[in-house]
Formats: sequence, structure tokens, C-alpha cells
Amino acid sequence: MTETTVIERAEPKGIDGWLLLSLVQLIATPLTSIFNIVKEFGVGKPPLASTPSETPVHVFPTLMPAFFTCIGFAFGLYCLWQFLELRRRTPRLMIGWYVLNVLTILATIVYLRLLPKDVVNADPLYRAYSANNHDLFTLAFVTVLNAILIAYFARSRRVQNTFVR
Repeated sequence: MTETTVIERAEPKGIDGWLLLSLVQLIATPLTSIFNIVKEFGVGKPPLASTPSETPVHVFPTLMPAFFTCIGFAFGLYCLWQFLELRRRTPRLMIGWYVLNVLTILATIVYLRLLPKDVVNADPLYRAYSANNHDLFTLAFVTVLNAILIAYFARSRRVQNTFVR
């Protein structure tokens, strides 16, 4: 008689597979935030409200994205720290991170649509955003990608074995 050997598969564990995509995103996001802040307030740019005739209406649109970029930067670093420490709360933080990504894209689209056209045309950064007619495509793409990653963090064995158990 021949004996059959049953080989048990090891449970997936560790930062591998789709978790690498999330790790790359968590590393790239704070770097992108720093780049955007430097680009917005970098060397050679005039200080905000540098002329007396400038109204706070022009200052507010410049500060709003910078404020949200700083919040995204801080939350991204916190999620990255929790991710690398393999903490139990990481899956919930990552789900929140992906929901925040979708809400940020949606808020940016709505925000730029509500700005007066003269403010949008005066600032090259806003002009570049508003010239993009692919807003709905971007929102749909980000929503679908983040929905897949939310499902992955909610149901994946690798995520459960790496962070929860």
C-alpha cells in the first residue's frame, strides 16, 4: 500500500502580498504631502496676503488644502508607525485611511467646484486641478481601489494573522 502525505500549507503571515501595496502607499503619502507643502509655500512664492488689497477670500483657498495636507501627513505617519509595529489596531486604521482617501478626493472636487473662477484662474495650482476634466474618473478609480483594499483589510487571512493574532 502507498501512503499519501498531506502537506499542510502554512497560514499567510507577515508583510507580503497586498500588504506591500499598502506599505508603499503609506510611505509615499507623507513624502507627497511634504512635496505639496513645499510646492505651495516654497522658495520664491510671495507670502500670503502680501498686498493690502488682497482679501482673506484669496488666503482661505490657499490655506485649506495646506491644512488638509498637514492632517493627511500626520495621520499617514501614524498609520505607517502602527503598520510597521504590527499593532492590533492597524486593520481598523487602514480602513479609516482608505475611507479618508475617498473623502479627500471627493472634498477636493467639491471644493474646487465651489471656488470662484477668478480665484481658480489666479493660482496655477488650482488651475491645474480645475483643468482636469477627469474628476469623476479619478473619484471612481480611487473609490474602487480603496473599496478593494478595505475588503482586503476586513477579510484577509494574512491581515488577521499579521496584525490581529
